[in-house]
Amino acid sequence: MQAMKASATSARRVSAPHSSAARTRLAQTAVRIAGLWVLSVSLIKLFQGSPSDLPIMVQNFWPSMDLGLKFQLTVAIELSTAFLALLRPRWAWPLLAGMFGLFILILAILISAGASSCGCFGGAITMKPSTMLLIDSACLLAILATQPWSALKPTPIRWVLVVPALAVAWIAPFLVFKNVQVPLQPSDANSPAVPVAWQLPNPLPQYHVLNPNGNVSRKEPSWVGRPLKDTALGRMIDVELLPLDATWILYRITCEHCAKELSEIANDPVRAAKLYVLVRIPEENEEAARQVHTFPPMFEEVILPTLPKGYVGQTPWTLEVAAGLVTKVIPGEGVQGEVQEAAGQ
Repeated sequence: MQAMKASATSARRVSAPHSSAARTRLAQTAVRIAGLWVLSVSLIKLFQGSPSDLPIMVQNFWPSMDLGLKFQLTVAIELSTAFLALLRPRWAWPLLAGMFGLFILILAILISAGASSCGCFGGAITMKPSTMLLIDSACLLAILATQPWSALKPTPIRWVLVVPALAVAWIAPFLVFKNVQVPLQPSDANSPAVPVAWQLPNPLPQYHVLNPNGNVSRKEPSWVGRPLKDTALGRMIDVELLPLDATWILYRITCEHCAKELSEIANDPVRAAKLYVLVRIPEENEEAARQVHTFPPMFEEVILPTLPKGYVGQTPWTLEVAAGLVTKVIPGEGVQGEVQEAAGQ
């Protein structure tokens, strides 16, 4: 009997290391698969995405930070976490768990707001927030289910791989995405205005911010009370070739709120009697996702120049323009987090 007990004890001692090794491999696999998912999303965002499609709460976080810099830092953090997941799962799993927890919170907010795209790919790929929520939740659950806090044991650190990987994570976003802003107009530079003929910026920036309401934290002036030609819009089109006593609307043809706004104008006799200038913000493959089919009876349309990373700014915006001066800006239904600002209000 004693021999049998000794044998059973010996069997348990032999099987324990195998069980521990299996748990370690399972935890490493879960962390690395989640890391590969983050890596793929961040690379697509970096090479094909745009700051304009970051979730609105990310855009509004730390308002004083330049949006292009925010895009670069977001990608750098995601790449760093992904590389660590592949090379040092024991270090990375808390970062991944926290990151997925934040993603899930943002996606839940987007779903409650009725957003049609999660913005996770920076606009390069459109994915419903509910779909991304399922994927991110599955990654988080897979990580936690393997109990990495106990399954992953200390191992030798291969600095020769870790250091270069982290260097790439923080250098690549600043090399690939050129955060170049359009220069100010002469009259914006607090110096006597020098009459110059309008010309398109050369070279064109990767992206351009269109926010009629302005942003005090980022030193973006409101367009109210300013000549239209001296606004961010006036840098991209020669506004003096268009009616300067009219209602201007910034819109996208893929925007359902823009479609609703233009349809309401067309069906309202009072509003339909006005002259409109429709400023169309171009997007890739926009015809496949067209929402706008109805236009006001009297309008002129101008399409902004295509930029590599597009335009930052929600739509629609309505601008009341008199003698070339912006007298009022009105954010449309699709503009989140903006406060109406107009002369005399």
